[in-house]
Amino acid sequence: MRKAPKIILITAAALIGTGTLLSCGAWAAAGFDTARLSTVNYDWHQTVSALEDEATSPHKGIVITSEFENVLLEPADGDAIELEYWTGNCQSVSVEDTGGVLKIDVDSQPMEGVMIDLSPAEAGGVDDTTTVVRVPASFTGEIEVHSDSGDVVAADVHGLAGLYASTSNGSLVTKSVSAAKLDAVNENGDTLLSGVEAEAILATNFNGDISLGGAAARKAQVVNENGDIMLVDMALQDDLLCESVNGDISAQRLDITASRIESANGDIYLSYLGAENSYHIDAHTTQGDIVSPRGADDAARTIGVTSSLGDIQINFTSN
Repeated sequence: MRKAPKIILITAAALIGTGTLLSCGAWAAAGFDTARLSTVNYDWHQTVSALEDEATSPHKGIVITSEFENVLLEPADGDAIELEYWTGNCQSVSVEDTGGVLKIDVDSQPMEGVMIDLSPAEAGGVDDTTTVVRVPASFTGEIEVHSDSGDVVAADVHGLAGLYASTSNGSLVTKSVSAAKLDAVNENGDTLLSGVEAEAILATNFNGDISLGGAAARKAQVVNENGDIMLVDMALQDDLLCESVNGDISAQRLDITASRIESANGDIYLSYLGAENSYHIDAHTTQGDIVSPRGADDAARTIGVTSSLGDIQINFTSN
């Protein structure tokens, strides 16, 4: 009676081994190219179009939503908003232009028949299916862009009333961007903001690092729940609020009137431009060491630093 289970186990093992060999054989037949294992025809088609010139039909807003695709904002050569996107069996794109607001919605659908979990671009044989929106210099409205599971990048876009960029799972990058307000939110991924000019900068991360460099603004708020914060070459006319729940905060060459830096669990390393007697310094840590000059009690500029679990180091440099 005890031989039956052994026979069943041997048979099951043989079936598993045969399945593995068949899978490996299929992959070898595909030239070890995972994309060729897909049995789905994605049938990608690219659309490149331009709207009317802003001088003729001006816009006050652009709203972009995407499920899985990356989104890129970049400057247009002419006076019209230009669009570049991909559609196919797994993805549709709707474009609505009414009341001075352009709305682009990229809707991706999972498809059956794929042996391995691949992105649509990988399985469809297209190198890059990023949705691109090119913005003319004459556009001075607001842009809202969100991707559920993709990167959001804005580069060399200037003179905006506001840029509100977010991603639920991906990287968020701005390079050489100017706007009255920049609001960047990343739920799961790194955020890199460089060369930013704005009245107000808001950067919020839940899981991932925040890097903010070469920024000029009136005020800024940088908040991270899980990840490090890195600030470089920031010039703020008013105040900086920087908070980290779990992660280190490091900053170099800060030129800020008033700054409040807080970390619940992490070290804080700060370097400010100018002389120490130009700042009133107030630093506290519950558990950790503090290395900081005294500053001046009657200084016009203020630095407030608090750490619950971590060291604090503050220094000053002339360049």
